[in-house]
Amino acid sequence: MCGCAHHGQTQDFADPYGFFAGIWHGLILPFSVLGFLFTSDVYIMGEPNTGLFYYVGFFIGFCMLLQSGNDS
Repeated sequence: MCGCAHHGQTQDFADPYGFFAGIWHGLILPFSVLGFLFTSDVYIMGEPNTGLFYYVGFFIGFCMLLQSGNDS
């Protein structure tokens, strides 16, 4: 349920999150927020990420999440 829960391992820094992981994290944002509120291991955005491409992907995923609720 909390896809962003795994963070801070040394081997993760060799393969940081990128564009598609940003999209995924934007889509699962409501679940990440719930996990963030109730535990201390969950982060809203992935760490480490690749910067601009991750943030663009996160924004696109978040916009897709918002558009999924619109009927028109």
